[in-house]
Amino acid sequence: LRRDVPGESGLPELLLAVERLRHDHTHMNLSDEEERALSDIIGSNANLRRDLWELRFREVNRSADSYHHTDHPAFGQLSTEDIEWLWLLAQREDATNRYRVLAVLESLWLSLPSEQQTVVAPTLASGLREHLSQLDRQRVDLERRRVAAVQAEAKKEDATRAKNRRTISPKLAEIESGSDVQALLWAWRQLVGNGSDREKFNLIRLRKYVGDDYADTFVRGMRRCWRTLDVAIPVPGEGNMIAALGITGLAIDIRAGLDVQSLSIGEAGRAARLAMHELNAFPFWFADLAKAHGAVVRSALHEVINTEWQNTEQDLGQVLRFGAYSEPD
Repeated sequence: LRRDVPGESGLPELLLAVERLRHDHTHMNLSDEEERALSDIIGSNANLRRDLWELRFREVNRSADSYHHTDHPAFGQLSTEDIEWLWLLAQREDATNRYRVLAVLESLWLSLPSEQQTVVAPTLASGLREHLSQLDRQRVDLERRRVAAVQAEAKKEDATRAKNRRTISPKLAEIESGSDVQALLWAWRQLVGNGSDREKFNLIRLRKYVGDDYADTFVRGMRRCWRTLDVAIPVPGEGNMIAALGITGLAIDIRAGLDVQSLSIGEAGRAARLAMHELNAFPFWFADLAKAHGAVVRSALHEVINTEWQNTEQDLGQVLRFGAYSEPD
């Protein structure tokens, strides 16, 4: 490996085989020491490194699977001294392979710091310099377009937020008190991860649409809203968005410090009925509610299980479906 060996040595094929084995069988790894040694040796052997890359380009044409030799190669990282060679290789290849070689060349060039590009560019052939100059112009144009698109999107978001705030402003008192259920339901739909079974939900989208201060108002409204919702036990086969809003509001309230032991009998009953609407599992606070208000929770469970058991038009209701494997406590 240390000698400037020609391609017919078989070493490029061996290295590519090792590379592919590592890709196909992730447990087959070289040690860090072996990998560093190979990389250093190949890096210092220009002929071997270039023979390996030529083999990669040929193999891409023959391989129809998902393994792409030129994307993230394990060995033979290219350097600035390979730029001219890649350019000459691209001139010799057919159209399909020329595209791949140029893609590797351009990726290598774009990975260089601008200071290094400035030093290397004058040493390159005129045709290659023009190609790379055009690439740089394209990159500048793409960056300009990207910045313009970001600015346009930000302007659009600002306009949407301003419009939403104008609509919401007259309703702020009702939203904060929890009485404007429709406005709160709209805000609930903007939450990212709005199920109460989630460790956290994300306000990022709601904040983007209404601003931080209005988003906080909506959260306070959700915390109050669940106490006013008159939600019955779920009907098999029917969803209930109002109940989902209530579950989320109660979850926020509990995570903010509400102790379910402090709930009145009426509030505990409302919380128990809301819990029956949770999907796939009881809410994280359900066990605590059952310990603090056992009779109320049993009453809600008896009612919903009886309703689901008597329903003959649907499969098992959601409580019957997941209740059997819920936590015993």
